[in-house]
Amino acid sequence: MKKLLENIVRRISGLKIMYKLLLVYVIIGTLPLTLLSSYMIYSTKKMIMAQHNNQVAAENRRVRNILFNTIYLATNISDSILYDRDLIKLLKENYASEEAVYKAYRSYEAIDSIIKSYTEISNIQIYVTNKTLITSGSFVRVDGQTASSNWYKEVKDSPGKLLWVYDDTADAESSLRLIRRMPLSNTKDYAIMSISISTNYMRFIINSNSINTILGIDNAMSFYSNDYNEIGRPLKELYQTGNIQLNTPYTLKYQGKDTLAYSTLQNAPKSKSVFQITTFDPLAISHVTESILLNIKVILLSFMVPLLMIVGYSIAFNRRILILRREMNKIANGDFNIIDNFNSQDELGELFKDMQKTILSIQQLNTKIYEDKLLRQKLLNYQQQMEFNLLTNQINPHFLYNTLETIRMQLSINKEYDAARIVKQLGKFMRHNIEADNSLVLLSSELEYINIYMEIQHYRFGDRVNFQITQDNESAIKDYMILPLLIQPIVENAFVHGLEGKKAGGTVVIDITSSEEYLILSITDNGLGMSENTLNALLISINDPGNKSKSHIGLHNVQQRIKLFYGEKYGLQIKTMENQFTIITVYLPLQVDYDTLIKNGGLYHEIYNS
Repeated sequence: MKKLLENIVRRISGLKIMYKLLLVYVIIGTLPLTLLSSYMIYSTKKMIMAQHNNQVAAENRRVRNILFNTIYLATNISDSILYDRDLIKLLKENYASEEAVYKAYRSYEAIDSIIKSYTEISNIQIYVTNKTLITSGSFVRVDGQTASSNWYKEVKDSPGKLLWVYDDTADAESSLRLIRRMPLSNTKDYAIMSISISTNYMRFIINSNSINTILGIDNAMSFYSNDYNEIGRPLKELYQTGNIQLNTPYTLKYQGKDTLAYSTLQNAPKSKSVFQITTFDPLAISHVTESILLNIKVILLSFMVPLLMIVGYSIAFNRRILILRREMNKIANGDFNIIDNFNSQDELGELFKDMQKTILSIQQLNTKIYEDKLLRQKLLNYQQQMEFNLLTNQINPHFLYNTLETIRMQLSINKEYDAARIVKQLGKFMRHNIEADNSLVLLSSELEYINIYMEIQHYRFGDRVNFQITQDNESAIKDYMILPLLIQPIVENAFVHGLEGKKAGGTVVIDITSSEEYLILSITDNGLGMSENTLNALLISINDPGNKSKSHIGLHNVQQRIKLFYGEKYGLQIKTMENQFTIITVYLPLQVDYDTLIKNGGLYHEIYNS
């Protein structure tokens, strides 16, 4: 035994990897998969059959309830007709003329009322033997054909007997009728009522898309079916009645093939008639068959996929061995230009990665040296550009200031004192704007330069432009610090967009007030104003942090600087009326925590200047 095992192990060890994998698959994979697949097929078949069994049984119960409610209703209606005194009087009366008969018929409306009230009832007829009555509407005088019918013979001698029959002589709307004799006292005449159940009603309320139904009576004829051709046929022709099993799902031959069925019986109230209710699920057996075939396909696929994977893996494994040998041969010959990716994460892949590390580290070192050289050159270029920009910024302001001072002196020599004063003010204003950074400044200082700006504009436009600065509490804001160039863009906006098109009477008013929480700066102009659409577009533009449009860039920057520095609750509000005025109100915190501002200021400078 030991030698046999050693021989088996030796033979297996001598097999190629591909055959070893196939052997492992057959021993370890095939047997468990076969057992699991068999159980899966059995469980799936059982589950699907249970679903169809429940469905066909539930449909049978539903149809049975509908049928019972219908025949119960018809029975109650027959009771009410049976003891209707007006009807009995009409049937017993001897009439002298047809006119008297028609008059009596017209005066009795109960039957027509019942037919109109209940969709379950298609027709009600009263068969009479009274020779003074005539056939009209719901009243039919018994003739030879009626008297020879089986149902007539069965009930004529049984007063009050209730009989349910299938009648193929009835109209197309009904094939099920309730027959009952009406006893008429003190007369030899009698009457037989016939209540016809509406087939259209039964079809409308019973019909199902997936379940077929056959209703029969007294194990004889079918009076209802989803298939019109099956109505009126003997039940034994439709299916083997001897094989019917009651109150449990079973299989029988229906329309030439095995079909899942469910049958029950329903006794008619006050009658010996018995109804057979059979529901069929024609798709159940085919669904089970399709499910089994699908499972078999899945099982075959489950066998084939691993087999193909094993064969494919064996081929791929052999290919990787060949690639590894080829790349190792390159290294042995001094060629370090090997492939970049071995497409493997197993031990062969790890071996190849170890082989790559030496070559890759040399390549990375060379690349790093080259990148460092490029970076140093880039930094050197950037430093030179910064030095050039710094020199330019130092030259340009001095050139402008010296030029303006020369112009001012020339104007003074020419006794153009107003122009000289304005040039001096312009120089101060430009120096302020050029040298301004993001450090906090006094509000009073900002107002001083705003005053210079407005004075220059007044000089340009004369009486077309007037300005005014008002403060309600000068001491409260004496030492108030704000960001530089916060008010000037708003005032400039008032001139450019508000007053430049105004020929006379233009006014800009800067009003500084305070509340318990806010410092409020209102800049009002009586210029062109804006339409509602223009205002909405402006508000969207200035409140969008990512807006890169050059339109209203000044107001956009002011709004974003305020919110970034002071917080989201502060900023601009705009009110306007077209061709009348525009008011831009700046809300800033009245009580300022300068430590917090300094902290926020650092973040502000970092973001705003980036």
